[in-house]
Amino acid sequence: VRGQNAVKARQVMPRRRDERRELAEKLDGLEHEVRASASRTAQSVREPAVGALRETLKFQQVEALKALATSSNAKVLTLGDGKNRSDARRRSRHRPAPGFLTTAAARTNRGRMDLYFVKVSGNSLRALFGLEEVGAPYTPHLLDLTSGENTRPDYLAINPMGKVPTLVDGDLTLWESNAILFYLAEKFPERRLFPSDTRARADVLRWIFFNTAHFSPGAAKIFFPKVQHLLFGRPLDPRSIEDGEKELARFAPVLDAHLAGREWISSEFSIADISYGPTLSNLKRFRDQAFAPWRNIEAYASRLLSRPAWARASELSLPGQRSAAR
Repeated sequence: VRGQNAVKARQVMPRRRDERRELAEKLDGLEHEVRASASRTAQSVREPAVGALRETLKFQQVEALKALATSSNAKVLTLGDGKNRSDARRRSRHRPAPGFLTTAAARTNRGRMDLYFVKVSGNSLRALFGLEEVGAPYTPHLLDLTSGENTRPDYLAINPMGKVPTLVDGDLTLWESNAILFYLAEKFPERRLFPSDTRARADVLRWIFFNTAHFSPGAAKIFFPKVQHLLFGRPLDPRSIEDGEKELARFAPVLDAHLAGREWISSEFSIADISYGPTLSNLKRFRDQAFAPWRNIEAYASRLLSRPAWARASELSLPGQRSAAR
């Protein structure tokens, strides 16, 4: 009897092993189908939402907003299509970053600056505008906030707040966008972005501080709630917009009167003008009346936002944006 049972066991065990293997393969296949189905479902939900957003927004910044929402899938920038020599020169100056952070030795050896930034960020755009104006060779590094790249130890080592932008030039690490502008103006004096005369320098700084402390915060109370509403569906904050209008009503006339009969804020184009670029761009896009009733600011913004350097910076920070100045 024992011998017969042993024979039967030897005959049954291989079949059971085969059955378990077949069952495991079926489970693997089922798991693959479930994942594929979930992916298709997510895609079917996401695309109509993007389509609805595109219908809601009537300007090209929708592409930038979409890029922000899906930035985890795009960590390398595409810079131009190579149709002319200026595109080729710009690509050679802005080679996409091969990784998240490069070593200090590598940065020093290649003699290029590195700028860490995020899309649809006024402060990032200000630094990019400055870099494009001076024509500096630099590598842009797009941070993915959705995956927390700005809170990783290697990034916090160069910006302890985890904010943007951050400029790295050899052994120098610099954050705060206006400080970056000042550094670029001093590093490239031939671009004449910061006067040599003491009084003229003080005047340029005065208008930068005016923007930082008064004009830009008031404008942000108007456009930031609208950006949050369009990006994340958050309810609009009418009180914030109302407060912003009150602040602009106080401070915008000061800037408007100063610009009367002037092409630029100072006697020549300077880092003060660069500082105002993102603020004026956002007002133009998100304030119902744009620059009304301040006609001098409106004309000034048209000149400022028509500069080729602004167009190039916008293409990095606001994908899909095209400018006639390009």
